[in-house]
Amino acid sequence: MSLGEVSTTFCSTQIYPAEQVSLNDLKKDLKVQVQKLGGNALIFYACGKASYPACELYFECNGEGFSIED
Repeated sequence: MSLGEVSTTFCSTQIYPAEQVSLNDLKKDLKVQVQKLGGNALIFYACGKASYPACELYFECNGEGFSIED
């Protein structure tokens, strides 16, 4: 059963930010969101670097959470 879409972003206004983020960090965040919805499965739609006007460095990940019975 679908629980809906989940998404997460990272924005830095600096070209070389002190805080580093990886795509794995963003994917982990999506997994946590799905767990909070009561789900146990995630399909990634897109995850990667994107363009956003106010950010020098911008990453975005989107997916859909599911609850799948054994």
